[in-house]
Amino acid sequence: MLVKRRLHPPLHVVTSVLVILLGAAATDAPSETLDKGPYLQNLTAHGAIVCWVTATDTADGREYVYHQAPASGLKPATEYTYYAGEHGEHRGTFRTAPVEPEPFTFAVCGDTRSNHEAHRSVVNAMLRSDPRFVINTGDLVGDGTRMQDWDAFFRVTRELMRRIPYWPVLGNHERNAALYYNHFALPEIERYYSFDYGTSHFAMLDSDELALAKQEGQKVTQETVQRYREARRKYWQDQIEWLETDLETHEDAEFIFATFHHPLYSSTKSEGRRREQQLIRERFEPLLRRYEVTAVFHGHDHYYEHNIVGGLHSVVTGGGGAPLYDFGEPLPTSVKRESVHHFIRIDIDGDKATFTALTPDDRVIETFQVRARR
Repeated sequence: MLVKRRLHPPLHVVTSVLVILLGAAATDAPSETLDKGPYLQNLTAHGAIVCWVTATDTADGREYVYHQAPASGLKPATEYTYYAGEHGEHRGTFRTAPVEPEPFTFAVCGDTRSNHEAHRSVVNAMLRSDPRFVINTGDLVGDGTRMQDWDAFFRVTRELMRRIPYWPVLGNHERNAALYYNHFALPEIERYYSFDYGTSHFAMLDSDELALAKQEGQKVTQETVQRYREARRKYWQDQIEWLETDLETHEDAEFIFATFHHPLYSSTKSEGRRREQQLIRERFEPLLRRYEVTAVFHGHDHYYEHNIVGGLHSVVTGGGGAPLYDFGEPLPTSVKRESVHHFIRIDIDGDKATFTALTPDDRVIETFQVRARR
């Protein structure tokens, strides 16, 4: 499998219509066929990136080209239409982010990786909620190194991602693979990053203990363990320093949401996962509580669970399509839990954020409200 990236010239938009050629006219390679997309990435108040993937069968195997066409000069809180394809046959719409306070809805799901029909039912339910964007708490696919898994993910999310921006974080099943970064156009460091929507701020973090070693292609053996430990310590230190700067810079945000794959709190049956939670809490929780983060979204455990600790809402949403888990003994901080496929709809309106956990058939698992920080 061969991989290339192709960054297209920025699209400076004067009207509300973007035209992007995805076929031979754009690629100068008639044998290329559209493999995935188009889909939206990195939405801001003034821009967005339209992505797509083309494929060509060659003597050396299947060659994939990852395309990114950034659009700049857009107006905030404005709807745009794009026509893509050799004859403009692929149509999508999106709305740029606002800069002033306004009501909006976003959706959160996670662990979408293996039961594609369950994942599809969650996607269809999210589409009915008409969110401005979707956050995925990680484990998008079963094995991030396998193109077949990404093919299935993009088939299921095709209609959603055509018009709704998608913001993922790394899960352990992504394996920190190059295919994750090839498919997504994420800001800043990519492994962790942040974005704004209106007066809300979103910090997207990497909680995968093995991420650095996997990126370096290292096996964690006795011979490399000391080097791995030092590299991991440096990686976590850099991320925590970045997070503190990010939260301090956005301290005036009305709402701050954080997302990372491994839970702070979860009623798991696994002793290993309970130890893992303690490590995650040591790293992230002091900053999250100091800067009064509104809520934290996680995946990893395949169910819904809502914990409240010192005013911090820790929400596990790992019911996007992976096999469901049984619970262990409930934590004293657990407010609501149910092992079911689901997603969370968050409605921001004025100084209130309303969280509603929903099954694919629109049954409400739980609803609760959180007031603005400022």
